[in-house]
Amino acid sequence: QLKELKALRSGLGLDGWIKGLSDDNYKLIRMIYVDEYSQEEAGRILGLSREGVRDRIVSICKSPPAGG
Repeated sequence: QLKELKALRSGLGLDGWIKGLSDDNYKLIRMIYVDEYSQEEAGRILGLSREGVRDRIVSICKSPPAGG
């Protein structure tokens, strides 16, 4: 199952996109989508409001993949 997920992630071009994220943006994406922190929890840890977390996620997700 993990192999399938890795292949899917790679096929979607997410590997390059993830590698192109700054350390701070990677940390935020990981906190929300992997570690399942709420936006409020992530904001408290990172010193951002919930709205700031939301806006940053939107901005990150709109960024083009590395090399694209």
